[in-house]
Amino acid sequence: DLRDAFAIAPSGLLVGDDTTAAGSVVSLRNGIFLSVAASLGPREIFIGCNKDDCNSYPDCRPEFLGAMGKSFWCGGVSCQVVAPLADRTQEDIVRDWDAMDLLLETVSCYRGTSCGECATCRLIAEARA
Repeated sequence: DLRDAFAIAPSGLLVGDDTTAAGSVVSLRNGIFLSVAASLGPREIFIGCNKDDCNSYPDCRPEFLGAMGKSFWCGGVSCQVVAPLADRTQEDIVRDWDAMDLLLETVSCYRGTSCGECATCRLIAEARA
């Protein structure tokens, strides 16, 4: 449970503004998640950041993810951060997913329910339009 880590500097996402990308920014959210994951000792951590995320979320940018991998190495942890979707747009991902006829229920929903209203659910709906 990482809620206390995020309570220090709450964002719109944590206080109910999850309908816009700007409102959903949580500073260094991915840095915290990646650090906790790396402490468990994996050789690789896969993260689902995509090309569209880079505009609103600085901790989704390839430079940030690369720096995290370097910081792990500097800290004595041999763990690579892998972002296989980094060069793909949300539209690309959804289109390919739909072409494979797979059910896409995002775990990225900020409310945890595939609500259709939060920023992430709306991005997926826009990608399908």
